[in-house]
Amino acid sequence: MRFTHQNTGLEWGRDGSPRATKVLMLHGLSGISTSYDEVVEQLALDADVFRIDLRGHGRSDRAAETYLVPFYTADVVAFIEEVIGEPVVLAGHSLGGVITHHITATRPDLVRSALCEDPPLYFCDQDLFEQSVFATIFPALEAAMRAAQSAGQPRAYFETMVADAVMPWGRAGDSMSDRALQSRVDAMMLADPDVWVPAIHGGALSGYDPNANISKPMIILRADPQMGPALFPEHAAWQHAANPDVEIRLVEGAPHGIHSYLRSSERYEEALREIIKRAS
Repeated sequence: MRFTHQNTGLEWGRDGSPRATKVLMLHGLSGISTSYDEVVEQLALDADVFRIDLRGHGRSDRAAETYLVPFYTADVVAFIEEVIGEPVVLAGHSLGGVITHHITATRPDLVRSALCEDPPLYFCDQDLFEQSVFATIFPALEAAMRAAQSAGQPRAYFETMVADAVMPWGRAGDSMSDRALQSRVDAMMLADPDVWVPAIHGGALSGYDPNANISKPMIILRADPQMGPALFPEHAAWQHAANPDVEIRLVEGAPHGIHSYLRSSERYEEALREIIKRAS
């Protein structure tokens, strides 16, 4: 289905039970909404799940020079108001986690509870981004995606590119299900390579306050410090100081993509079920 905001068409879908708690799930940078397919199946009838491809991602329209938190956030706020029509449980990964945190802080009337999955809350400081593994990974992914899309490479090429990518925790294809891998392939084939530009050079994660007050129930999941996290241990301490009522939970042995990593996906699902139950 399509929803248009600020002249940008956004792809969205709905699964689960319409009588259950409404949940809106937001993917990360260069991601796609289908990355949550297996999570949604596990929720079954326990949630009414909405998913959206952010601008420039998946099957949503490309919108160069607008790949910034204020634009992404405005799209999501409009989607909640105009399509869902009532407050939701927000669950976001990475960039989606930043959007989730920002909306929970600035529009608490639209949020019942929230789950942030390893959100790079403090990468609004470019110096902190430069200290992360992503400062090396992002340029490589941008170059690979741009070259493959420009050359019109077949799906098999993208499958190999995704599976053989060397991450801080090893070969990517060895740590995800085939469905998760195929979703990642779709994401790489469809996303606008320009989504990487402001993330690499600064500006993508601007226009929000990472220490803004959170008044709704929230769980923040942290990736393992040895597995290339976006939320560093010291960042978690800063967030706890700013929002002592927010539960910040370390998922040991989990990389940045906690929900799609085979050995941590169950712990993600447990946290999601828990935050749904906390919805006020």
